[in-house]
Amino acid sequence: MNKINKVITFLGCICCFLIANPIAMAEDTESIVTQLISELQQAGTITQSESEAIQASLENMVEKGANKKELKGVVSELSNNGVKGNDLSQLVNSMNDLVNKGEKPKDAASIVSMTVKQAHEQGLKGEDLATEVHEAIKQRKAEKEAEKKAIKTTKEAEKEAKKAEKELKQRKTLKEPKQKKTVKELKQKRTIKELKYRTRS
Repeated sequence: MNKINKVITFLGCICCFLIANPIAMAEDTESIVTQLISELQQAGTITQSESEAIQASLENMVEKGANKKELKGVVSELSNNGVKGNDLSQLVNSMNDLVNKGEKPKDAASIVSMTVKQAHEQGLKGEDLATEVHEAIKQRKAEKEAEKKAIKTTKEAEKEAKKAEKELKQRKTLKEPKQKKTVKELKQKRTIKELKYRTRS
């Protein structure tokens, strides 16, 4: 009875952990993004309306592994180079789409930062700079789609090859008993011939 109680207690603890863990993660994500937005607003980097427009994307990227420093750096770089309002929210949301397509948050942030730097060196800012960043993200999205299609095509080809190999083995398996039977029949015929020959002798 004592052993049963221990098992029940153990299972109860596991259930509590499984229920509490996602809740804790959600709370962590929310607190990280809340703190991030607060810091950006206090620095005058984004407005209230801008923060509301990008909050969902920030939360999603944090859930997928982005850290506060990376996201703060991206938003700050865009804002400091004159990307404001709809341009800012569209770029952050576009970066989030890229992450949803399988890009690591760190790599997505790097693409944005590198493009901002290059555009800034060319003397671009505001809408012009935003256009450059948007095109860079768009290009990377297309590359990710091409990668997915290539992987899918490879998997399908491997699947077809395995199927063909399996069918070939099945055909060989079906042929083998017939071949064995033929050898057996030949032996039997040879034995009969030998007996007939001996009988005649």
